[in-house]
Amino acid sequence: MAAQGNGLICPICGHTSNSPGNASDHLRYIHVGLRCFFPGCNVRRTSEADLRQHIADQHGSVAAGANGYFRCPWPACAGDFAHRNSVKRCLFFHTHDQANNQPQAPQAVTVLNNQVAQQIIAQLTQVTAQLTQNSTQLNAIAARLDVLETNVASMREEVRDVAANNAAVNASKREREDEGDEEEAEEGGRASKRSRN
Repeated sequence: MAAQGNGLICPICGHTSNSPGNASDHLRYIHVGLRCFFPGCNVRRTSEADLRQHIADQHGSVAAGANGYFRCPWPACAGDFAHRNSVKRCLFFHTHDQANNQPQAPQAVTVLNNQVAQQIIAQLTQVTAQLTQNSTQLNAIAARLDVLETNVASMREEVRDVAANNAAVNASKREREDEGDEEEAEEGGRASKRSRN
């Protein structure tokens, strides 16, 4: 699969998939080949669509079991599905896998796997770069927070100093007022003695 934008492009038909899993499902579901590999059936068709129709009609018509599930009839497959269409999908996957286990197919599968691996590596590289950028931004924010914390601590110290200074000024003011009241009381007492005399 070749990467294009945010998708994987199928090398066979050009279909775009948004993830490696979807790309694999596309290949296994759509590109089943032209020969049926169901045991005992060697039917060949001229198109993959015709082969999928053959598989669905001839091998995918299964009845639900006692548990209500549909079992894939492919030998050694233990797939139980809630929907009959899922059995057909499973059969398509088996057919694709069998077709690609033929002598010529592994090279194509290896090329496809290498392309998918290269795309995954490219995506991981992008994610790593984004994480590095985010980490740098977070470190810058943390440094600014440290500066702000230092500034707040300094401002608190200044507020404490101003409050202590204000308390001292107020205390001094009260002392002078108290002294003034005492002087007035003393002078008032002298004046009353003079008036009595």
